[in-house]
Formats: sequence, structure tokens, C-alpha cells
Amino acid sequence: MLGVAAIEAVLLLLLVFSSNSALSSSLDEELDKRAQTSLSLLLATATDPILTDDVATLEDLAEKSLQIPDVIRIEITSPEGMLAEAGRGAASGEDVYTDAIPLKVGDRTQATIELTFSRASAMAARQDLQRQNLVIAASEMLLVALFSILLGRYLTRNLKQLQRATSAIAAGDLGVVVPARGSDELASVSRSFNRMSQELLRSHVEQAASERRLASVLDGIRDGVCLIDSRNRVRYHNPTAASHLEILAPEWRPNSALTHLASRPLETLHEDGAAQARVEVETDSEHLCFDVRLSANDSATTEPRSVAERILTIRDVTAQQAQEAYDRRQEQLAVVGQLAAGLAHDFNNILGVIIGVAELNLMDERELAPQLTKDFRTIHEQATRSSQLIRQMLDFSRGGEVEVAVIDVRAALSSMVALLQRTIPSAVKLECEVGDVPLHAAFDETKFQQVVANLVINASASMPDGGTIRVTARRHEGSGLRPNTAPETFERWIVVQVADSGHGIPRKDLARIFEPFFTTKDKSAGAGLGLAQVYGILQRQGGDIHVDSTVGKGTCFSLFVQPEDREQPAPPPPSPEVAAQPEKGADAAVILVVEDQDGMRATVAAMLSRLGYGTCLACSGEEGLELFERERDRISAVLTDAVMPGIDGFEMTSKLRGSGCEVPIVMMSGYFEREAATALQAESNIDAFVSKPVGLQDLSATLGRLLSADGRSRSS
Repeated sequence: MLGVAAIEAVLLLLLVFSSNSALSSSLDEELDKRAQTSLSLLLATATDPILTDDVATLEDLAEKSLQIPDVIRIEITSPEGMLAEAGRGAASGEDVYTDAIPLKVGDRTQATIELTFSRASAMAARQDLQRQNLVIAASEMLLVALFSILLGRYLTRNLKQLQRATSAIAAGDLGVVVPARGSDELASVSRSFNRMSQELLRSHVEQAASERRLASVLDGIRDGVCLIDSRNRVRYHNPTAASHLEILAPEWRPNSALTHLASRPLETLHEDGAAQARVEVETDSEHLCFDVRLSANDSATTEPRSVAERILTIRDVTAQQAQEAYDRRQEQLAVVGQLAAGLAHDFNNILGVIIGVAELNLMDERELAPQLTKDFRTIHEQATRSSQLIRQMLDFSRGGEVEVAVIDVRAALSSMVALLQRTIPSAVKLECEVGDVPLHAAFDETKFQQVVANLVINASASMPDGGTIRVTARRHEGSGLRPNTAPETFERWIVVQVADSGHGIPRKDLARIFEPFFTTKDKSAGAGLGLAQVYGILQRQGGDIHVDSTVGKGTCFSLFVQPEDREQPAPPPPSPEVAAQPEKGADAAVILVVEDQDGMRATVAAMLSRLGYGTCLACSGEEGLELFERERDRISAVLTDAVMPGIDGFEMTSKLRGSGCEVPIVMMSGYFEREAATALQAESNIDAFVSKPVGLQDLSATLGRLLSADGRSRSS
């Protein structure tokens, strides 16, 4: 503003100077014109006196010429000398102006009239005008200065307001407004600034809200997310990433460079714009596994990829890896289970022959030598034990729907603990805590007791020097109750825990403890089927099992069983068994035996014969159907194997019923309850089911229940 005022002052001075110069030039021109005019008039008046040499008239004319304003002297001269003069000479320092005009006649100058003018009055007038110009110029300069000061203050005040508002916005105080009064340019600029400030505030609020939403999303996801700059400094990380970095990079601190994840250099992950790797960390208590991915954040920068920001994502896949191992173990167990189920039938046929022959011989015990009787008893005992071993092996492999009862978990545990307390070593203390809340579960009571007993006995074996086994039962509802399920899955379970203070299970063995025949004990201490059997029972009953173990501290097995709020109905009273009274000889009841294994078929025939029944023998389903058609009137019951090549037992029984067969049908199999459930659901084609190996007592009781005295009627 001062510069503008100075320019205006200089221009005004130039204007004053220019005006004074023009005034002086105008005054000189005016004097010259006055002189020329006066001289022309005097010449016209003095021409005749000069030509006539009338000196008196010339002198009178000279005197009168002094009356012309500002004329101080007049001289009329001829070539011969002065003709007339009047006035005075110029005073010292007086500013005068002299002009002359000649009188010519032809080419000859007759006289010259010379006038001397005083410039005092003109100079005085010029000085008055100059003073007026100066006064005007000074007034204008004063007004300009005053206006400049006022305008400068106005502009300065508004500019300072804009400056302060701009500084406030730069400091982060968005939304600042400045006063905007009037309609001048500054007011327009202020209003534009206010709109800009409000728009910045609105954009900032929206951006902050968007960042909060993004941060909320990032904070809520299960993966760790980090933003890393070109110097490997972490510019942002969500809480999950912070917890993961504490494990993977314990030496890392905020604002420092992140160079390694565990023993893996960070830069080795960044190849071709994106890289992914699995990093495993072994802590004091667990083995953790992470999937890490480092990708270029090209959308956030225009820098070359080599120095661009990068996004590091860290995912904890420990549970996923455990689930994968769990699934692999499930597949392995399923394969082993299928193999075991396939072998069980043939093993039970072999054992059936051995047990049957032993029982048939033991029926004639008095006719045998003592040593032979002892040997048969040993054979029978070991074959029965082998059958139980096969049954245990199949327990973990059987699937499908099974019928379960409603049991009182608290009562079952209390009775089992009381029994087991007298069984386990006295150095082991067995505690039971089941609370006061009723706990009913959908589970077979015998299987439940078998599971608990197996776990308690295993726990006591892990504490040869004594310790404590604690059995608890609680009802749990919520999400993420089991380690191998998604955290958001809601579940309801009764959780039974068997925890011991033993030596624990090494990590390398945890993944295999439910495999059949796997054991860390001495081979003489067991076959390694206990936990496999427990696992199989829980799977079949719709439950689950999980184990936590720390070497040197102990192991805890968690059993998850389905809760059931309904009370268990009272079992119906058992119907009395009617023993068959087959007649000997030609009127004896005839049993059609269908069995593909020769030894088993012969043994069953011998057992039936010993029980007083007649037999018709068939080695396949096709032969059984043909034999039944030929001997329909003689056959009182059908005893068939379930699994046979070609037409199996189920298909054969269906065809028999379709042909009008009404005699009782009994099915045998080494697959135990699975085939029994399937058979009893097959339109009631089967009247009874016996498990292999078949014993004399089971065979006698079953046939006796189904056959009437004449051996011809179906059981009701």
C-alpha cells in the first residue's frame, strides 16, 4: 500500500512540474503575443509621424505607450538616430521582456519600435498559480496518504484475518471463518475462503469417519494388517498385527524398521510385487504357525515399486493347521476303520469256528481228559478275548445313526468314580465335581461308563508315583467352545473333563493318540485300542473329544456330549424268554443255515445239531433261495450271514419275504450293531440278530424265543 501511495505522489509531483512548465511556457507565449500586438498597433499609429518626421507626435505617442500594461520603456529609432523615447530602464535584477518591430518602406528600414515589458506581474501571477498548484498537489497528496492509510488498514486487517485463518487451517483447525462484510473484492475473497474452509472441514469429517470405519474394520478382522514404508517402518498396524508382531518380531519397536519375521528376512518375501510364506514359531508352551503376505501398495503412491509402500498381512493359521491335521487323522482313521470293518467279518468267522468247536467239546467235559478240558477252556477264553479286541477295534470306526438313550451324567459319573476309586492305585487321588444342576445327555450309558473308565485308567497309568485325577461335568453354551470349530458357531454341550497331574503327552504324540494300536506304553500293557475306542464311541454318539497336554504338568481330556432336556423313560419290563423245545428225530425243527464260510457253516450246523435242531446248509444267497423253495414245508427258521458274495443276507431276506416266507429269520454278522440297526429298519424282514462269533447260549436263547413248540410259527 505504501508503494502505491509513493507512486501516486511521484505521479502528482510530475503533474505539478509539468503544469508549472506549461504555465511558464504559456506566460512567455502570452507576453510575446502582447508585445507583437502592441508593436503592430504602435507601428500603425507611428507610421505617418515617422515618415513625416513629426517628432512631437512620436514623443506624445511614446508617452502614451507607457499606459500599455507592463510596458516600462519604448524607443523609436531610425537609422540616423533616436526619434523618440519614454519610460525607464530595467531595475537591477528586474525580469523584463524586450521585443521590436521594424517599419520598412520597400526594402529600406525607416525606423524600429522597441518595447520593453516588465514580467513582474506575470511572474507574480505565475507564482500565485504555482502556489495554488502546490497547495492542490499537497492536498491531493494528503488525501492520497490518508486514503492509503485507511485503505491499507482495511486491507491489512482483512489480510491478517485471512492469514490467521490460513495458519489455523494449516495447524489443523479446520472450519475457521473470517468476517465478510460488504460487496467488495475482499469480502468476495473472504466468502470464498469461508466456503473453502467449510468444505475442507466437511471433507475432513468424512475422511475421519471413513478412516474410523476402515480402522474399525481392520481392528475387527482376524488377520493382522500393517502398512510398511520404503524404509521398512510400520506406519500403521491393527491390534491383531501388534499381537502377532510380539511373537514374530519381539525385538521390533514402533518407529523402527521391521527387518525379520521370526528368522525370515522381510525382504525375501517381496518378489515380483507379492509374496506369501508360512512362518512357524516355537514358544515355551505351544507351536504357532502364521501365513504372511507382503504386497506392493501401488495405488497409494506414484513412486517406483522398489520404494513404494507395502501391505503386510499376517494370519494365524495354527488352528487351521491343527484342523488340517485333525482332518488328515480323520481320513486315516476312516481308512483304518474301513479296513478293520472289512477284516472283522472274516476274523469273527474264524473265531466263531474256534469258539463253537470249543463250546461243543466243553459240553462233553466229563468225557474229556482234564488237560484237554483245560486246553479247550484256554482256547475258548482266548478266542473270546480276541473277539472283544475286534469289538474294541470296530468301536472307533463305526458310523451312521445309532439309537441313544438319555442318561443322568451326574449319577453315571458318581457311580463310576466310586467304582474306579477301588480299582486305581491308592497313591492316585480321584476327585469328582459335577455340581447341583441336572445334566442329562443323549448317550448310551454303558458306552459312557466305558469311555470314562478308559480315560481314568489311562490317567492313573501316567502317574506311577501318585497324583490327582479330577473329573468334572458342566453345561456350556456359546460360540467357539471346541477348538476345531469356527469361532462364530453357537453350540450347546455337556463338557466332561478328565484332568490328571501326570507326566503329560509329548507334542509329537498328540496327533496320533487316537490312532488304533498306537501306544507309548510297554506292549504288554495294552494293544493301543483304548483311546481309539473312546474316539469311536464319541463320534458314533454325536459327541467329540479334545485333549490338552503339557509335558511335566498333566493332561486334560474334554468330552463333548449332546445335552438332552428330556428325562429318560423307564425301560419296559423284559419279556420272559421261552426256551425252544425242539423234538428229536424226524419231527425236529429244521433250520436253513446260509453261510459262505465253510468252517463257520459246519460249526453252526454242529451247534444247532447239539441243540436238537435239524439243518439245511447253503453256501450262498442264491443257493439259500433255491433250497428254501425246495424245502419250504420243512424249514422252521432261516439263519443267514449278512455279508456274502453275490446276493447278500439283506437281499436274500427281502426276496424270501417277497415270496411269502413267514418263518423267523435270524441274521448273523461280525459288523455288530451297524447291521442290526440296518436290518431291523428293512421292513421288519429280520426277526433277530446275533453277533459273530456266535455262542451256543446266544443261539439257543434267540431260536428258543422265536420258535414255538411246533417250530413253525413266526415270533410275534
